[in-house]
Amino acid sequence: MSKIDPPTNDTSLKHPSAPPPSSRSADGNENGNGNGNSEPDSQNPEGPSPSRQKSAKMKAKLTKARNDLHTEKQLKQRLYKGLVKLASELKDARTECNELIQQREDEDKNWYDGGMWRGPELLPGIRAVARQRMETGQKSVPDKRGKDAVSLSDLFFDLVIVTAFTRVGVAIKDRGGLDGASLAYFCIFWLIWGKEASFSTRFDTTDLSSQVETLLTCFAVLFGSLSSTATFESGNATRMMVVAAFVALLHFCLHLRVWFWFREVSPQSEMICVKNYASYIMAFTAVEFLIWMVGIFVLGETSSWRGYLFLVAILLSFRLPRTFLPNDFHGKFYSILCNKDKIFSLYMESKRKDDLTTCSLFCT
Repeated sequence: MSKIDPPTNDTSLKHPSAPPPSSRSADGNENGNGNGNSEPDSQNPEGPSPSRQKSAKMKAKLTKARNDLHTEKQLKQRLYKGLVKLASELKDARTECNELIQQREDEDKNWYDGGMWRGPELLPGIRAVARQRMETGQKSVPDKRGKDAVSLSDLFFDLVIVTAFTRVGVAIKDRGGLDGASLAYFCIFWLIWGKEASFSTRFDTTDLSSQVETLLTCFAVLFGSLSSTATFESGNATRMMVVAAFVALLHFCLHLRVWFWFREVSPQSEMICVKNYASYIMAFTAVEFLIWMVGIFVLGETSSWRGYLFLVAILLSFRLPRTFLPNDFHGKFYSILCNKDKIFSLYMESKRKDDLTTCSLFCT
């Protein structure tokens, strides 16, 4: 007979649903609780465990460090913006200083320096406007123009224009009122003065070529003032058209010289506006000259179309004041506006620095 083995304590022979012995405590209860309950440690009257306390403290430190970093980042951003603004203002100050030095050199320069027939040169304020337009689009110029005193040629030309206006006033008095011919002659003399002023407020007119052009214009105005008392249907009106055509041709040649001098400038250069301005003036003066020539050689003295021809030619003589290249008057106006903007920007910058100092003191 075979021998029967005694029963063993192997747990593999027990019921499958019975828990393993390792899951029970020494006194037969689960999870080590004497009451047999599975409550979390948070219900423990002794409080959270040390590991959870350490984790909470670490989260608080991380939150504080994150807030400190965010505050420091904002302070550094404000400081960086202030430094960038200061660098920009220093750059503008250096540019203005160089322009003032150049302006002083232009004021001390003799009229024959660079040659009596030297090329056309922009006034210092106009160079500043051209540079600002090309670089930043802002329009700012130095506080003073290149030549403050009135030259003898400009003074003589102004006296000639006053004489022509006086002749027109005498004609209005003799006729007992203002008619179309007197108004047209007045506009012609005024537009001639405007052409001369437009050139002399943008370019240096101390060279010999500009002086000769001004002298020829003075002679033409004096010649035309002798005919300013006649009507349209007369030979005197023809002489007035000759004067206007002659001055238009002079300014065409004057700006052709400017265009030729700046013909090779780069499109990215600030002097490209000078070339465009010269082309613009040449186009309008050429059309004006052709209209006056039509009135001189095509329309007779008895033609009723002469008044309309005067009207069209006078309208073509008008120029927009700041087309391509502003003159020194508008440059002076822009300098006042820019100075106001600079004062306001300096005030805002000082206020920003005060806020930055207060914030840094508070944070420390």
